[in-house]
Amino acid sequence: MPKWFLILGSFGLVLTTLSSSTKARDDNFSRGSLKGLDSIFVQIDPLPSYIDGYETYTNQIRTDTELKLRLAGINVVTSAGDIPPGGLALNRDGATLYLSFTFLGNKSSDVLTYSMELQIWHWVSLMRNIDIGSPAITWSCGGIGTQSIPEDLRRQAKDMVEIFINAYLSVNPKIENTKISNESKETRK
Repeated sequence: MPKWFLILGSFGLVLTTLSSSTKARDDNFSRGSLKGLDSIFVQIDPLPSYIDGYETYTNQIRTDTELKLRLAGINVVTSAGDIPPGGLALNRDGATLYLSFTFLGNKSSDVLTYSMELQIWHWVSLMRNIDIGSPAITWSCGGIGTQSIPEDLRRQAKDMVEIFINAYLSVNPKIENTKISNESKETRK
């Protein structure tokens, strides 16, 4: 495959990622949608079958993501109800963290160009009629890159989950046990 094709394709991915105005991003407005979020369901797009070990890496990315969220004190649920074939699982009581991949280039190449996006989907309702609702992206981050080994994808997915955790914790700070410890000190006196 000509090198110019990969460069042109990478540029196209950048433009697509940067020019989308319908997607939420990691900013103060979007972070507000994370405030008070009490549970998250994790859904990972399966990696394409032409990537060696794609099933294993998909499962490892899911496990890495769920573990990082739990270690940060975020409640991860393992079921979001019925998932339509090829569709998004929606946790109506919380949110769905959705990690998607788009690959570009020759499948037989040693290096693939990709875009990766981590999104938070909520069920949202209209203020004028709460019975009318729809799933919507309320927060997201993404990136592009090239990968020569699937471990590169796993590493970038971990980095993007860290961005989400930081955004989540910025609007849901951990409650310190200072009140409890101060009360226990007073009872000991």
